[in-house]
Amino acid sequence: MQEIQKPEPLAQRIRSAALDWLPLLILLPYIINFLIFRDFDMMICGLSVPIYAAFYNSVYFRYFSKMKAIPSPKTSPSPLTGHFNAVFTIMHGIRTLKYSKERPEASILRVANGDGQSIIALSPKAITEVLVAHDDLFVKINPLSFFIGRLARGILYAKDHEQHAQMRGALLPAFTTENVHALVPGFLSEAGRLASVVRHEAVTEPSAKKLNTSRILMRSATDTMFLSLIGKHFNALENASSFLNSTWERVYSQDNGLSATFYEIFSFIKWKNLDTIDQYVSEAFLQKLSRNDFAESAAEKQTSSDIASFLINHDAQAWTSKEFVNQVHSLLKMRKHNSQGVAHTLVFLSKYPETQTRLRHEIRESFPDGFHSINTVRDIESLSLLDGILREVLRLAPPRTLITPRAPKEDLYIDGYCIQKKTPVYVDSYVTNRSELSWGPDASEFKPERWENSETRQNKSMMTFYKGPRGCIGEKFAMFEMKAKLIALIGNFEFKLPDKANVDENALYNNSLSGSLSIPFVVTAVKGW
Repeated sequence: MQEIQKPEPLAQRIRSAALDWLPLLILLPYIINFLIFRDFDMMICGLSVPIYAAFYNSVYFRYFSKMKAIPSPKTSPSPLTGHFNAVFTIMHGIRTLKYSKERPEASILRVANGDGQSIIALSPKAITEVLVAHDDLFVKINPLSFFIGRLARGILYAKDHEQHAQMRGALLPAFTTENVHALVPGFLSEAGRLASVVRHEAVTEPSAKKLNTSRILMRSATDTMFLSLIGKHFNALENASSFLNSTWERVYSQDNGLSATFYEIFSFIKWKNLDTIDQYVSEAFLQKLSRNDFAESAAEKQTSSDIASFLINHDAQAWTSKEFVNQVHSLLKMRKHNSQGVAHTLVFLSKYPETQTRLRHEIRESFPDGFHSINTVRDIESLSLLDGILREVLRLAPPRTLITPRAPKEDLYIDGYCIQKKTPVYVDSYVTNRSELSWGPDASEFKPERWENSETRQNKSMMTFYKGPRGCIGEKFAMFEMKAKLIALIGNFEFKLPDKANVDENALYNNSLSGSLSIPFVVTAVKGW
């Protein structure tokens, strides 16, 4: 069933208009300076900015660029901002999808971004060349990495191919299929705790209460991540006001680049918060390292199922507590994405109640003795409808939509088009996951049954976890964690959206960027399990 596309809210339209006029707002100080001080030179300096932008977007981009042979959107770029809303505002996927539909034949798209141009890879072939075939020829562009200091020393912020490959090789032993399977009992345990908290906080028989899931799911993801990383219970779920969790939330309250940037730039004010978390992780790692040194047999070393223990058991000499802490800051990003994946799934199941009912039936029929009878990986994998629903939600509303832009070190060809060196190249999973060329005319429809087809599972346009040497190292980890929590929640409760809730694709997309989705689900306990 295809959803009716709603017009952009008034606030969104005002915001878009404001972005288009931003260069003029930047000029305002120059105009005021001229009116008050009659400083003509300064005025000329200020006017040079929009004049240059207008020339670049209206003339150079269209007629003189060396990459003008590359298709560009039919929507003309603004003289001042180019395709500003599509590029500068973190590649707004909804708008970029519109541009891609204007050029359905294009494998890559060239867009203007005010004072430069960027490339969007669209076709599976172009994406494969960017992420796989030519990965070693690209450098990751992350302007915030300089500011966020020690938060940017992990694998997520590795700039070039060699650095990333070294970090990935060191971390891979912890993410083998065998080790991820060993973490599943912990996922199930945390999912059971989540269900208990939801029952306690949101459900009062026989009436239903509204539950804002964002914070609860985020706290649950925090507990799951710390248990999986260092084998310690963080207890954020039941004790959100504890000193440790309060400190944690002050550092990662928004869990985005700006938050981290401010904490590093103003470290003379906030440095203790980050140091507290670093010390907590470091002490746990050193304890495990110490026990490993004194263990006399391999059996004694294999007592813990957590990522720190896996890495130490594989090669204790390769890790120091500082290096491990650096990687923890990157791996903790999964916490946000995994909690969003669960939240987005609850939204879709609330909008398609018949699918939610079918899933609950599958869970209860497969495990009539209740959630605590689910103990193994095979148990989770036996739920085929759950797998299809989760994959379909991750396709339509990926928690992370934009791959960090990368630029070629030298001129190279992507699908026959020459890309100049240092040109930012983007892959947006929101766009590729909804491509009608790859998914058919029903690409924007919610159809979990499409995943029953083996060809769909092999579709290279599914970019939620990305592909290639820089693909998500924690894909299996994330899938098992999200499935465990969805089993516990859907098996025990019915989720509905309030009558006046306006949760469309714009809301889910914006949540992928900010993590600020706040939905008061109507939650009702379903008896009999």
